[in-house]
Amino acid sequence: MRAAARFYTRTRFKSSSWARLAPATSKSFGHGALYGIGLAFLGFIFAPILAFGGDTYQGPSVLASPAGTG
Repeated sequence: MRAAARFYTRTRFKSSSWARLAPATSKSFGHGALYGIGLAFLGFIFAPILAFGGDTYQGPSVLASPAGTG
């Protein structure tokens, strides 16, 4: 039972961490919030689109700049 509880805790932490990182990742590539939600829940579809598509990484400065100036 302890091993199952540890697995559940680790899996839950990893999924919640990715759910928080996915919107920031999508914004760093120039996409919006809906793309981030898709990346969080359907990563097996949206991650290859980022990896093999023509999108360029704009960096974390996009996240720090006010809307409309990046």
